[in-house]
Amino acid sequence: MHQWTSVGGSLTVSNVNVIDCKALAPLLGLGGDNRVSGGVTLSNNIPASCNNTQTIIDSVTLAPPSDASFTLARGGMTASFNVPTLDRLFPITEVTASCRTQRTARSLAPLTPEPFTSTKPLQKTLTVTAAVDVSDLMIDVDIPSATLSTLQVSVTSPEGRTLRLWDQRPSGFGNQLVTTFPEPTAPEPGSEFGKVFGQNAKGDWTLDVTTTDKVVGAFSDWAITIGTVYSGSITAPLSTGAASILVPNMLAGSAYSCSVSAVNALNMPLSSDTSLSVVTPPSIVAPPVIQSIEEARNGVEVAFEPADLDGWLGPTSYTLTCGDVSKTVTSSPALLTGVDADESLTCQLAVDNGFELASSDIVTFESTSGTLSIPLLYIANCRANPQPGCPSGR
Repeated sequence: MHQWTSVGGSLTVSNVNVIDCKALAPLLGLGGDNRVSGGVTLSNNIPASCNNTQTIIDSVTLAPPSDASFTLARGGMTASFNVPTLDRLFPITEVTASCRTQRTARSLAPLTPEPFTSTKPLQKTLTVTAAVDVSDLMIDVDIPSATLSTLQVSVTSPEGRTLRLWDQRPSGFGNQLVTTFPEPTAPEPGSEFGKVFGQNAKGDWTLDVTTTDKVVGAFSDWAITIGTVYSGSITAPLSTGAASILVPNMLAGSAYSCSVSAVNALNMPLSSDTSLSVVTPPSIVAPPVIQSIEEARNGVEVAFEPADLDGWLGPTSYTLTCGDVSKTVTSSPALLTGVDADESLTCQLAVDNGFELASSDIVTFESTSGTLSIPLLYIANCRANPQPGCPSGR
């Protein structure tokens, strides 16, 4: 990457003959580096279009990664995309695939608003169960009656950071505060809300409502919406054409908005592909259970109870392994051929929903005179639930 020198004061660029206008781009302070503090004046440059700031900006605004798609990977998503033709002066230096999700915790509104006064402040708690990092945060507050110039509202995170939402100020809301924070006019990402970015959201979030007015206020309900971003990236050197990025450590059973974006050597963000909606499967509640094994022609027949997939209807595969022989199976009972039954045999059944992998207990069976006992009840079940027909002494 090129290194550019900052200029304190103003700069005039005139009578410069350049092959490409983008050669002047660093002088404009593109990428947020503020290389020229006092502004840039352009005049009499060749070509003439280089006298126009927007033309220079447009000259380095390249195509973003294209044809993005997201597929399930173990514990995350794989983003596939095409890297566009790289610019000679300011090539793409980093491509990022990101997936954003939101989780909302909301209080149960009472039948009638709850009162609060200067001598009886109000405190409410919402519990977030997901152990996710806070990337963005929205807080909804519904206070249908209050004197806003004497009202104070704050929220404290599980890690003890306090956000002051309202602090005794008048507004155009009248005598009620029914709104979402941060307010549209707040700085982005907001110095106040930035206190909790990067913190773990799991735990109790506490809302405190106080007033210095003797007039009784009324509180209805509140909610917090926590946004979490999972991302992966690749950096220079990059090559034009197909590429992929793994976005790891995502949550099961969640809806995401995913996209691919990039920055160039001027640290300019390039417009990302349109966001794509993807859903991860719910966590596998219980693995499959091998119920019995019976001898069959050239192998064994295994009966099993399917895994509890918590309603997941997407692609799922089962892999049955006995000894050193494996086979993909779809239903019970499953026939596995080529198994050597002359010695003891260990079997295991695994289920894969593309996001998580879960396996049954490893079950060991002993052969009898070169053949398998019929039927063979799996050992774990016999140990847990002794019943007639279970092998003795195991």
